[in-house]
Amino acid sequence: MGNFATLVNANPELDKIKAAGVPVAFIRDQDFTKTALEQRLERSTFDIVHLATHGQFGDKPEDTFILAADGKIPLDQFSQLFRRQQSTTTQGIELLLLSACRTATGSNRAVLGIAGAAIQAGTQSAIASLWSLDDLSSVTFTEAFYQHLGQPGVSRAEALRRAQQAMLQDANYQAPLFWAAYVLVGSWF
Repeated sequence: MGNFATLVNANPELDKIKAAGVPVAFIRDQDFTKTALEQRLERSTFDIVHLATHGQFGDKPEDTFILAADGKIPLDQFSQLFRRQQSTTTQGIELLLLSACRTATGSNRAVLGIAGAAIQAGTQSAIASLWSLDDLSSVTFTEAFYQHLGQPGVSRAEALRRAQQAMLQDANYQAPLFWAAYVLVGSWF
């Protein structure tokens, strides 16, 4: 869509989540629309929501969005989706992982960008990126993160640290460009 490149590794990234044993309900490819996401969040309870898509933070609210197959989901609508989910279920989302570029960057108007907006909307914590992500390295990060998160007694912060360490040990991803972009906002546990 538009000037955004196809994320050829989004499906392999999602497959790694399933392989890690995390209970999953996918909305893939052209099925990932604003309406599909809204319906899924309203009808089901999820501990974790993982979005492998494009995201952008801009100086103006209309320039800040997550990209779905049918277009942009602006920041205000994105926040409303999570507020509604929290109000319609007994349990809110514990973790939102935004595998999308620059979703943790912000301004004086919106500290921590899209991730910060998700926290304000009721998500307990969010993992997001400070700069553009490499599509292939996101698969490696995702696999390591969910493998560690699924271990007894491993907090979100510890799973993030271990995933970053795993990337440091991979000769292809030792540069901070690949592993240091990820930040955890909200609850670390």
